[in-house]
Amino acid sequence: MSNEGPLGKFMYENAPVPPGECVEFEAFVRKFAILTIPACISFSYIFSFLPESIILHMGDLIPFFDGRMAYLKQSNQLSYAGFVATVVSGSIFVPIIAAFIGRVYWRSVAAAGKCRPVNSNIIIVVILQIAFGFALFFVAFIDVGEPVDPRWPGMTRMLLWPIFPFLGALVYWSVGVLVFGVSVGILKFLYLRKT
Repeated sequence: MSNEGPLGKFMYENAPVPPGECVEFEAFVRKFAILTIPACISFSYIFSFLPESIILHMGDLIPFFDGRMAYLKQSNQLSYAGFVATVVSGSIFVPIIAAFIGRVYWRSVAAAGKCRPVNSNIIIVVILQIAFGFALFFVAFIDVGEPVDPRWPGMTRMLLWPIFPFLGALVYWSVGVLVFGVSVGILKFLYLRKT
């Protein structure tokens, strides 16, 4: 993460899991990312090719995304299937990612007594992380963009097949990491705050 500028420096200095807190944990996160990001992307694409009846049933299970799904049904069935598959695989992977990173953090950092205490600025950082996570999720999964000029579809192209399963998987992997970071920030604020 770049710590240029006042906000970047503030976020860097007050991160829930600060750099250098535990070398072993940082090494784990790098390896974990190398292994799990391709897995998340692969599952988004693999689930896209499930039979149409299963995709339609899975789509019925996630009515929260009706606006985007209606837009994608108009585009093409593969874009709709890719979106539904990405949402379903994200629903499976986000809690697994957050829990797995949390378990390793607990074993390598917290249980070893290596946690760095935080100050009250952690609340601001956690609120900013939550806002960023919601904005990322909204743009990636809920917002339905409309091209101003049909000759220039702009960013709406990223909502369609074959681009969306890739980008959607990256977003939900990032949201899983954000859920972990926010959880650590809240727990450190409650139990490991500097006075």
